[in-house]
Amino acid sequence: MFPYNFRIDLGQNKQQETLIIHNINIELNGEVTSIDQGLIKSFFVLNKFVEYNNGQFNLKEIKGKWDPYLTSKAVLIKKIEIEL
Repeated sequence: MFPYNFRIDLGQNKQQETLIIHNINIELNGEVTSIDQGLIKSFFVLNKFVEYNNGQFNLKEIKGKWDPYLTSKAVLIKKIEIEL
């Protein structure tokens, strides 16, 4: 089955304010595609609890709420269709 959307949760630890993601690998049917750090924002949308600055993802609490995550853009699904 082919995915239509990806969500990557960045954790529930409110003490972890900064996160460095070097790359994201997606595997489908034994084939792998990789998204390097500099391209993550091209393929994923950051929600309001995540800011990107100089290679770091800064996680933040807003009005007592904490739910940092990334969701895929349509271009990621196209990349998967082409490469995998």
